[in-house]
Amino acid sequence: MRKLVIFLFSIFLAVSVYAQPEFATDAGSFSLGGEILSVSSYGGELYDDADNNRSFSVGLNPDFSVFVVPSLSIGAEFLVSYYLQGTYSHTSFGLGPSLVYYIAGHKERRVYPYIGVSFLFTKNNYKYSDSETDTNINSTYLTGRAGVLFMLSSAVGLNLEYNYTDITSGTDNKTAGNKLYLGLGVKYYIF
Repeated sequence: MRKLVIFLFSIFLAVSVYAQPEFATDAGSFSLGGEILSVSSYGGELYDDADNNRSFSVGLNPDFSVFVVPSLSIGAEFLVSYYLQGTYSHTSFGLGPSLVYYIAGHKERRVYPYIGVSFLFTKNNYKYSDSETDTNINSTYLTGRAGVLFMLSSAVGLNLEYNYTDITSGTDNKTAGNKLYLGLGVKYYIF
């Protein structure tokens, strides 16, 4: 993991020294976006547990990337989430590389369709405080994405994205699952 961070930092540094970007998806431009912060709480008969406890969750899932050539960005995605309901809690931390290609991103436009992929390594901790059960499980998240970026200004864009995530948890007895996502996000560009 440390080598990955050093590698990505080296790419960011090299591109920023040699490139003079002119628009959002030009070589040397940086982007910051993703699901920056989410907070939710669910209650009522549908969501309460046996003791009528509401659930509470908070998540942080930003991404950061640099365009190494026009249209192609390489970056990192981060994940931090916390879930609590009564005596049960679940904490996740994740980090991994991402790659996004903006179709026709070699020139300035108002709309950029894109495709991409990311791979996250996560550490999960599950706790039941009443039984003092504490379990740690590693997971991987492989996400394929397709979307459209609508530039609201030269440095801010609104993206509509659909993605599919394949999740694998555990080491000896692996468990697999998947997640479908459709949502809106905001991207900020520095160039």
